[in-house]
Amino acid sequence: ECARALGLFEEMKATHGANGFSSQGFAVAYAMVVRGFAQRKECARSLEFYEEMKAGGVKVGLVVFNTLIDACSRVGDMSSAARLFRDMVGAECVPDIITYSTLIKGYCVRGEVDEALELFSLMRKKGIKPDAIVFNSLLDGCAKKQMPELCEQVIRDMVEAGVMPSNHSASILIKLYGRCRDVQAAFRVMEELPRKYGFKPNAAVYTCLMATCSANGRFDLALDLRTRMAKAGVPRDEKTYSTLLRGALRAGSAEGCASLLRAALEEMEGGGAPRRLLDEDLVQSALALMQKKRAWLDHGRDLFERLRASGVAVRSPAATGGTNGGVGAGADAGNPAGAKQHLYGGCNREFKDMRASHQGQHHQRSRCR
Repeated sequence: ECARALGLFEEMKATHGANGFSSQGFAVAYAMVVRGFAQRKECARSLEFYEEMKAGGVKVGLVVFNTLIDACSRVGDMSSAARLFRDMVGAECVPDIITYSTLIKGYCVRGEVDEALELFSLMRKKGIKPDAIVFNSLLDGCAKKQMPELCEQVIRDMVEAGVMPSNHSASILIKLYGRCRDVQAAFRVMEELPRKYGFKPNAAVYTCLMATCSANGRFDLALDLRTRMAKAGVPRDEKTYSTLLRGALRAGSAEGCASLLRAALEEMEGGGAPRRLLDEDLVQSALALMQKKRAWLDHGRDLFERLRASGVAVRSPAATGGTNGGVGAGADAGNPAGAKQHLYGGCNREFKDMRASHQGQHHQRSRCR
């Protein structure tokens, strides 16, 4: 309906714009058009109408400025966002907490932490109290730059401002220490932050810590965390099992994959509403690893049947034509005739390669003679 709305807007301008566009009605209409393009992530079109507003003498209000700044920040155009902020101040339109938080988050996403910190200082000088969004945006920006000391300072400033760290804050810090390859520090965050500031770690915090453990070669600790989640009464979700399965695959642990699939199936087969807990691509990779590790008869076959019965759309690894001694070898183990065909097929290929090489050498000698 965007084209129709624009048509009506052009008709409005043609009919009522003879005396200029400075009326309140035009200000509202322009604001709606700008917002519409911003929601469609067409930042350039939003800016075109903003320039038209300025040229036509239409007053640009706080909502329009914030909408435009948000649109630019979402697409990473922080130069345009900064220009809009300057225009805003020049038009004596007072920035609010939304303005500052949008800009700070935009700069942090782009990795421009210095600009974000400068705006943070400015807003505090203007007497605007930062909220949790501002602090967590700064925390995330510093974490991505692997600046642990600055992250700890942000936490202290947060508490001093009366904003308590949350599960979101804990997740950011755990990711930080994961990037810094400091698993112990990541566990300290998990142990100390919730106790100190009175919140219970949620699934996102556990999952972040699992990912940190797996990425740093401690898949055993990641598996222990699943048990801790269950004891703490924290529900496991698809992201939890996906993170753990990726860790098991990275570690090459067929036993780990089998254990996780069984645990997920037990939850899926239990009482209550059915839940999606398993990513089908990861499950397929786990089954293929069991084939490769010769664990199909011990674990894979039973799990494959249970997965299918639970509605997980997986294929038998034998049907996927595996390579490198994985799927083919597993299929042959349950099919002696197939094993012979695979073995002699390989010998035939090797014989053909040798014969081709011999003929090539004979041809080369003939040319030399």
